[in-house]
Amino acid sequence: MRTKLPGLREAVKLDEEVRDRDQEKKIKMEEYSDRMRKAEESNRMAGDKVLLKKPRANKWTTQSESQPYQLIDKCGNSVVINSPEGAQYKRNSTHVKLYREREGAESPEKPAPQDVDVGDVASDLGEMQQSQEDEIKRRDITPVKTPRPVRTRHAQKI
Repeated sequence: MRTKLPGLREAVKLDEEVRDRDQEKKIKMEEYSDRMRKAEESNRMAGDKVLLKKPRANKWTTQSESQPYQLIDKCGNSVVINSPEGAQYKRNSTHVKLYREREGAESPEKPAPQDVDVGDVASDLGEMQQSQEDEIKRRDITPVKTPRPVRTRHAQKI
């Protein structure tokens, strides 16, 4: 009941209840924002090979260095990496990404080019064209040629 007379009111909620509810809401908001941003824990560990991001000079430069670096230590979002030349760098973990070896890339050398007879290539092309023509005949498909559209010009009205 409301009155203009001075008096003591009882506290409706205790301070601890308010703090608990505030903490629960903050956790819920954090989970929501992580889910929307698709945030994940970093799975990089010491000993992994990583690529270091480099500053963009222009739009044709690559985003990262071409040589993989060795991850030495990780503490929170900070990483220590060792370059191929032996220098150590300390960077934020967002500046490195995991290096994945290409499958079947055991030998970095290119295979020697094989000698190819031009006559063999021409005969292979002829066989391919003939097989395509045979397939069209077998399916009884007749290619339809549509006339190209013609643009008509109208005289200007004065």
